[in-house]
Amino acid sequence: MSGGTRGDETHGRVFGTLVAVRAGTRGRRLLVTAGAVAVGLVLATGHWLGLVLGGALVGVLQRDLKRAVVGGLLFGLVALGAFVLVTPRLAAGELLALAPPVYVTVGAGLGLALLGSLTRGVV
Repeated sequence: MSGGTRGDETHGRVFGTLVAVRAGTRGRRLLVTAGAVAVGLVLATGHWLGLVLGGALVGVLQRDLKRAVVGGLLFGLVALGAFVLVTPRLAAGELLALAPPVYVTVGAGLGLALLGSLTRGVV
């Protein structure tokens, strides 16, 4: 067989776009990262793996692993903030008064997003 397959072309196009976003201006990277945060939050409303995917989406857009980890933690904080805002019957103080369950919530929100952001170390 001569030439690449269609999958190779798609992979090259996606990777090229990713490199362009990383090397582009800060404003462009911020805009694309905001979109990744929005997609991650939508995914996280359906399943906890959305936190991992959201962290990964934010992480792969960053220039290096350190920024990816910070971005993943910030995504986790945004997800936790959104959770507090949409909690129907509890105020933020009441939610924090639920000590043992809130530890799991905060740990999962930050830890899973952080885990996803480590994808930048591979890609």
